[in-house]
Amino acid sequence: MKTKRLGKYDSKKDSRPLLVNLKSIDSKLTLFKNMHYIRGMPKYEKVNVSNDLTQSEREQEKVLWAEAKKLQEQCISGEYQYKLFNKLSELIVRARDNKPNIIGITEVKPKVNRYKPSKAEYSLPEVGNYKMYEKNLETDEGRGLLLYIDSNLESTEVNMEAQFQENIFIKIKLNQNDKLLIGLIYRSPSNNTKEYNDKLTELISEATQKGFSHILIMGDFNYPAIRLGDMEHKKEKMKIASKTDF
Repeated sequence: MKTKRLGKYDSKKDSRPLLVNLKSIDSKLTLFKNMHYIRGMPKYEKVNVSNDLTQSEREQEKVLWAEAKKLQEQCISGEYQYKLFNKLSELIVRARDNKPNIIGITEVKPKVNRYKPSKAEYSLPEVGNYKMYEKNLETDEGRGLLLYIDSNLESTEVNMEAQFQENIFIKIKLNQNDKLLIGLIYRSPSNNTKEYNDKLTELISEATQKGFSHILIMGDFNYPAIRLGDMEHKKEKMKIASKTDF
């Protein structure tokens, strides 16, 4: 961690702003998530901590929070709006600092959702130019998936034959003849039927048999007792996928 005093010394002022350079974005997010503990201490009640943003970033952040406040005041699912914009702010901070080429998000929608935001409300113009792919975002089905792909990458959606409810598969062209298949999957923990789990296995098997040189499958599979060593679930003794498929 590095620190630096900003501005010129003035004996008439009690203090000057302190610029703190943390080691990683995770350290930064941990600090902001725990600020309420610091503010609760009397000796730090006058201390204010904020992001070191450019003028343009500050203006964008003002707009973001103004929209969140307006929607909350209108009582359009106030709890949901708070959660939505709180997580978007965290996503913007992470993406703006790390500049990832690929961002995958599961459970975009809450379980109780009266307000249905449009796809455009999930765009990330504050971060960069991303092509956005979605599943069940503007419907009453599922929890919703979002996949952001850097627009500098040549990407197209791949239609899968397996009838598993929530998944997105994207093809990305790499160097020469190499191709990357990216899959984003959400498996509901409330559905443990054999038919549902078999469809997931079929989906993953289909992905591994499409002939791509590289495969990345990510998401939330909700298997708390899974044994990653042999890809088997301890409780249900259910085969998830054969290691030889990969």
